[in-house]
Amino acid sequence: MVQTLATSRQQSFTTTKEQRFPDIIATLMLCSICQNALQIFWETTEGEIAHHPSLTSLAQAIEEGCFLCCCLEDCLEYHDIDMKQPDLDRCTRWRVYENDPNWSVNDVRCFDVCSWDKDHPDHAEVQSQCFSLRSNFIRADPASSSEQNMDSSLSIFSDFTGSDQTISQIKKWLEICTSTHDSCGHQRKNLWMPSRLLQLCDLDKEPKVRLRSSSELESERYLTLSHCWGAKGSQKLQLTKETIEDFHRGIAVSTLQKTFQDMANVTARLGFQYFWVDCMCILQDDPEDWRRESSLMGTVYANSWLNISATWATDSSYGCFTHRDLSRDYLHVEEPMNGSEKKKNWILTSTYDWSGQVEQAPVNERGWVLQERILSPRIAHFTGTQVAWECQQLQATETSPDGIILQQALYKQYRYNIAIDNSIKHDGHEDTEYYWSRILYKYTSCQLTFSTDRLIALSGIARKINESRPSDYMAGLWSKDLPHCLLWTLWDPSPQPKTYVAPSWSWASRSGEVISSGFADRDNSTAYMTVLDYAITLRNPEDPYGQITDASIKVRARLGIARWSGMEYLEKQGECSSITLLVPVAHCRTETSTSTLRFWEGAIVLDHDGDSDLEEAYFAGVSTNLGFPVEEVNKSESSKTTTTSQRDIYLGGLLLRRLPCSRFERIGLLRLDLHHNDDPCVDLPEQEITII
Repeated sequence: MVQTLATSRQQSFTTTKEQRFPDIIATLMLCSICQNALQIFWETTEGEIAHHPSLTSLAQAIEEGCFLCCCLEDCLEYHDIDMKQPDLDRCTRWRVYENDPNWSVNDVRCFDVCSWDKDHPDHAEVQSQCFSLRSNFIRADPASSSEQNMDSSLSIFSDFTGSDQTISQIKKWLEICTSTHDSCGHQRKNLWMPSRLLQLCDLDKEPKVRLRSSSELESERYLTLSHCWGAKGSQKLQLTKETIEDFHRGIAVSTLQKTFQDMANVTARLGFQYFWVDCMCILQDDPEDWRRESSLMGTVYANSWLNISATWATDSSYGCFTHRDLSRDYLHVEEPMNGSEKKKNWILTSTYDWSGQVEQAPVNERGWVLQERILSPRIAHFTGTQVAWECQQLQATETSPDGIILQQALYKQYRYNIAIDNSIKHDGHEDTEYYWSRILYKYTSCQLTFSTDRLIALSGIARKINESRPSDYMAGLWSKDLPHCLLWTLWDPSPQPKTYVAPSWSWASRSGEVISSGFADRDNSTAYMTVLDYAITLRNPEDPYGQITDASIKVRARLGIARWSGMEYLEKQGECSSITLLVPVAHCRTETSTSTLRFWEGAIVLDHDGDSDLEEAYFAGVSTNLGFPVEEVNKSESSKTTTTSQRDIYLGGLLLRRLPCSRFERIGLLRLDLHHNDDPCVDLPEQEITII
């Protein structure tokens, strides 16, 4: 079947020969300062090399079109360094890195270019752009063995990411991953099938996609697609009750939107017959079908053979493939050799901007896509400049096909290894609570078109985590993490949601970005709250990780009243100059509330922007927690030493609003600094309350 598809593809899915950019001859240049630095670089294994003496000199080189300096300009602008009014006190240097013996890449040299404050070289803020020189691109094959081609590094790459060269590279990555990567499940034999798949048909005529039910098929490998839906109404063709018969009969690929055409193209050229796309495999006008199939989306991606990501495209009209201007990305340089040795050819590239091209790309700002990315065993990202590869064991690009050098130092990526073997491991940690907090931070910074998807768009990851560490899932929280996980914090107060999504004690009830999920050092904390019971009503009784219609928890907690004044905002978190805790009237020995303690250090963080005028709320203590160690420096002339003092201790608790029928709802978070004060919770009465 693979051979048949590959042969048919030559007739049906051909690569375009159109070039938007003219053929590039090696006309790019390096400024004289970069050329001098490069000469020193060839004889340097590790260390620093002087570069531009000022940013004025650098700006001049950029104006003249120096390849390396132009690459550096983007990095400096990202760090808000104005090149139009350059700082005369800043210079630039090269830092040369010794080759790491653990690199699997041969013939690679790396350096970065940094911006320094000349007056304070030891304490300067550094902005850097990494570069790599590679010689393993120059291959002795008939297409590139001539002197003319050897002199032009650009002949190795196509200016189109849908080219045969690019597809061939994806095939190589796929073969390596599926045959050698233990972490990526290359030995997996059981083939799970989605309810529906799209089948490529009539490849020798006019290619079509036909909707097939898994009950009609034997176990088949399939590909998946991650893409941006775009604005409402931008999806021209969807699976609905009206169009389902047309899909069963077959729809011409040429009538699909560009992203789906490209997806069919890639599927066929990689030798596959089946693929899955959400808008064409789930009935979009059938709520019951949508709830059932959307709850399985995590499983769909976890069992795909390869996920294709239209990473750069903001909607389906853009497609996966892009044309690129090679002159901005690659430069051919020659290493001078001694005696009769031939000159060695290298390709100079700036290290791939994984952060900008992948992490911050349009598709990865979608909330739904996070679980698609985490659970997929491997991904081919079609970005705006290159195709990038991502799996559990390799991050690579077309210019760094064997792996992105210095990736860990540049962009610390957190690919959560939960897709295989029911394990959650990263950098030696196995704490699920820690990973859940990292996932929430990333997930809640993404966008969702519908707030009601806030739980279900994460349900696949939650289900996978529960396989490795069974625990009751409570509207986005884990019972094993209680009560600490109730202390989640938002980056900004958010508007009150118009429709019910989750209870007030869950982060899912807010639309804001969760910057802390209450992750605590339990060995050094004291819990003041006990969860006695909980009740959750599921919208789909068969999906405990999906949408809910109602929920509550019953807790035993130390309850008081918090009053604050002089609130000032610092870094988007409410900071208070004075916080007073009061014992509720019913528990006082006198007829009025009495002040328990007054704190001069603490923080009030409100969940809703509409509550900003509040100055009083009920307070339920949750737990104490340790902050970071405080370093104290002895600056006496006789002894300059650094010691670590006792860690700061904080008390965290919920701010609550009392509702009818003796129920409460969360409205925010209170944090008190106990470093110089006694713990007030010991003086507050215990009560059993219900929070909704």
